[in-house]
Amino acid sequence: MHVDHVNYFDLILFRFCVENTIDPSHVALETVDIGRKQLVDRELASAWWTYHKTNAQLRVITAKENLTRKRPPKCDWLSLCSLYPE
Repeated sequence: MHVDHVNYFDLILFRFCVENTIDPSHVALETVDIGRKQLVDRELASAWWTYHKTNAQLRVITAKENLTRKRPPKCDWLSLCSLYPE
C-alpha cells in the first residue's frame, strides 16, 4: 500500500513557494537518512508542515494504482526561480 496525494504533492509544493515568494533553488536541504532530506531552515520547515497539513488530501491506494496514476500537470519551476532574483 502507498499513501498518495490526491491533489499532487508537486502542485502543493509549487503553490506553497508562490504564496510565500520562495525561490526553491535557494532552499537548503540536508540529508537525514538514506533517501530522506529535510529543510535546514526550521522556521520554513514548520511553515511547510502547516501548509501541507492544511492543503494535502491523502489517501491509501495500492502500489500499482499509485505507480500507474496519471501524472500531474507540469509546474513551471524555472519561471518561479526567476521571479525572485538574489
